[in-house]
Amino acid sequence: MLSQGRMEPLAVHMIAFGFLLKKKEQAAIDTLTAGIERHPEVGFLQTSLSHALADLIDRANTKESHKPELMARAIAAAELATELDPTDELAHLAMARIQIRAGRNFYAEESAKAVLAIDPNSHEAHQMLGVLAEERDAFDEASAHFVEATRLDEGKESMHSLRRLRKPNWIGGVALQLVSVWLLLFLVVRIAVIAAGMSPFSGWIASLVVFGLLSGAYTVWNRHRSRAALSAGAREVLSAKHSRSTGDR
Repeated sequence: MLSQGRMEPLAVHMIAFGFLLKKKEQAAIDTLTAGIERHPEVGFLQTSLSHALADLIDRANTKESHKPELMARAIAAAELATELDPTDELAHLAMARIQIRAGRNFYAEESAKAVLAIDPNSHEAHQMLGVLAEERDAFDEASAHFVEATRLDEGKESMHSLRRLRKPNWIGGVALQLVSVWLLLFLVVRIAVIAAGMSPFSGWIASLVVFGLLSGAYTVWNRHRSRAALSAGAREVLSAKHSRSTGDR
């Protein structure tokens, strides 16, 4: 039997959860805030509050000017939840989710790894780590996490991530290439042109042509690398999922 003191926080949590299902984030936040004032020692209320705040941040009609304050509240709630119960994987997931939205990928990665330390079979943590690894071009690592997330969960998000990794975005690849190698390539080409003694106009034309060829080669190589990163295990998972779906028809 649950004690009366334990039942009330659970009731607060369930009422707030009902509001979230109805997309009434502010009502859920108000309910959880009132419950936390009565029971500041209950960690799962802080966890629920951080998730409710994250949901409100994601709302399209939430004003941009309000988001920094909501973000700070969400991070504070998640931090307190992990302090009250370091084994609460939902609290670490909440922290990872909020840090991703804040653009703090390093801290998000640390929180997602903390989830896996508690539950190695958390597909949400693997999905987050896959996305974060992909953003820093660690394609092998991203593929491994997406494969594991797909194996652990039938959700479409993990499947889509695997297919996206297999078919990388060329525009994103070109943008990354321009940022990462522009200065180096152009400097090398300009030094070579100056050393050849070409006129300024011809030198600039030659520089742009050579740079275009080198940047195109880099883009093709980067695309090939991202395709190769989809390991045999990923292909097996996708194939198995496809076979299962066609067999159920």
